[in-house]
Amino acid sequence: MMQLEFLEQGADECPLIRVFGCDPDSCKRLKGLFEQLSIGEAGPTRIDGLPGMQSISDCRLVASSGRQDQGVSRHGDVFVWSLTPGSWDNVAGLLEPFCRPGRAGFQWLDRLGEVNVLISRDGFW
Repeated sequence: MMQLEFLEQGADECPLIRVFGCDPDSCKRLKGLFEQLSIGEAGPTRIDGLPGMQSISDCRLVASSGRQDQGVSRHGDVFVWSLTPGSWDNVAGLLEPFCRPGRAGFQWLDRLGEVNVLISRDGFW
């Protein structure tokens, strides 16, 4: 199981959405979604709705492909992460090390929009 959490404040990098946990299978599903977005085979998809993904405090994140990289923006109580297909391909590549068992580590996935996106095995960065 991987967890998805919105952190409004508490660090210089906030606000941020943190995806964390040591579950290679859940990470592979997330990577697969990003690969589908990169080739136009997926429409807007709720990341918190993927199998193996648990939302903390009802954090809702929708991934979608667009004509330009916008990063993450808030739309009411939902966050929308919009990137071009090429950028989704890059983000999928950044997930590769997290799709295998390993030690602590983190990677910034996006720092373009209103909200940064981070993946971390143990929740720290």
